[in-house]
Amino acid sequence: MREVIEKDRTIASVAASYDLVAQTVGNWVAKYRKDHATDQDRQKASESAEIAKLRAENRELRQENELGEKSSRLLREGTTVTERYELINREEGHYPIASMCQWSGVSRSGYYFWRDRPESIARVRRKELSIMIKDAFADSDGTYGYRRIQAYLERRGVRADGATIRSIMHDLGLEAAQPRAKVRTTVPAEDLDQRPDLMRRDFTADEPGRKWCGDITYISTWAGFVYLATVLDCCTKKVVGYAMADHMRTSLVCEAIDMAAKRCPVEKGVTVFHSDRGSQYTSQRFLD
Repeated sequence: MREVIEKDRTIASVAASYDLVAQTVGNWVAKYRKDHATDQDRQKASESAEIAKLRAENRELRQENELGEKSSRLLREGTTVTERYELINREEGHYPIASMCQWSGVSRSGYYFWRDRPESIARVRRKELSIMIKDAFADSDGTYGYRRIQAYLERRGVRADGATIRSIMHDLGLEAAQPRAKVRTTVPAEDLDQRPDLMRRDFTADEPGRKWCGDITYISTWAGFVYLATVLDCCTKKVVGYAMADHMRTSLVCEAIDMAAKRCPVEKGVTVFHSDRGSQYTSQRFLD
């Protein structure tokens, strides 16, 4: 005991040195400290016990508040016992079962009986359907709704009503992606004249600044569409100019060309710019 108390050795190391059981040495040390405790030691121990008690109460209150927020809508008057059991089952591992049963107004024995009961045929069937529905949804790249998944399953000999499939998809958080709106970025000018194709489908170049290609694309964002005009150098295959805006007027492509001209060597009468026949690229402002 002295080596633990006076030399500050660990109980485990002392027990190993003298071939003793660590628990026995620990009991001796605890008894010695209790028998030889001063008033200051007793006061300190009392304060530590009080702090530990307050921490435990605080932890229990915090858990009760957290569970209360999650269950406020569910645990209203008229909620079935099964719904309360299901809530406890979802949160098992996050909160003590005894506390959750107390907060939910159910008995622990009742919950354990419900949790450990054999699964019903309907529950097993729902689990099997959940797996098949997830597979069907994944095969469709997230585009199938419940009707198309129902048809998908029927083609494989699995019958299930649409309401059940929709319910399972809701539980799994599966929501079919809606087709995105398409934007037409190439709008030919009404008075378009016939300009020669100087590239002749040869998009290679020996030097930077000899051949450029341009185009406009659109990007869908939460606030709507934005339009990106780019200029690509055929030699380096790098974007040498770009501009972005919420419109696709001629000024958009002009800004991209201006950036490219500042960043890449251009020789008048030699550099060729190729684009589609959209009105932005055939307008007089762009030609100027």
